[in-house]
Amino acid sequence: MIRRAARENVERRHEQERDTASRRAVRDNEERREQEQNIQNQRRRRDKNIDSSDWSKVITAFRNRVKEGPTNVCVCCGGLFFLKSIRKTSYQGLMEHCTHQFLHETLRLQHLDTSNVTLCSTCFNCIRYSKVKN
Repeated sequence: MIRRAARENVERRHEQERDTASRRAVRDNEERREQEQNIQNQRRRRDKNIDSSDWSKVITAFRNRVKEGPTNVCVCCGGLFFLKSIRKTSYQGLMEHCTHQFLHETLRLQHLDTSNVTLCSTCFNCIRYSKVKN
């Protein structure tokens, strides 16, 4: 087993040396080297420009969401959550995972629209597996 591993390492080293030699031969070509350098420089410039503009947009969007605050209510626990932290589903969709009695006891749906139920991810998973949250 050890001999086989050593033999594979030797074969791998030979393969790497062949690859390195072939890459050096290609890079010795002046045109090819300039072309590779130009491509890499373009990528760096593009990435630098994208990062600065995207980060400013991300930061601005984050600050706006934080100013608004969590405004979505979970109909199970009553907690306030940001839009990305909740799951929207229907009462019928929840019925696939548990009984009507379980949903009636768990959800606060007296006069809410049952076609659009908003749940936090914790409550959604508890209902999906028919477990009551402590």
